[in-house]
Amino acid sequence: MNTKTLEEKKKLKKEYNKKYYRESQIYKRRTWSIREDNMVLAHDIPDKELSSLIKRSVGNIQRRRSVLKKSMRMA
Repeated sequence: MNTKTLEEKKKLKKEYNKKYYRESQIYKRRTWSIREDNMVLAHDIPDKELSSLIKRSVGNIQRRRSVLKKSMRMA
């Protein structure tokens, strides 16, 4: 198999995945508010409960917490 064919396959797969994830999103994309960031960092309640409160997926909450903690370490 030549390189061009592999690149085309990778590109098609990437486009398919983007479309799939866009269609399967539970919550619409939006920017994070300061209130949401504070709730994520406080970690007072389980992520599953927080997810339903702020209308974001558990995975998204965990990623955001990681990003916020890293940015706090850098500052």
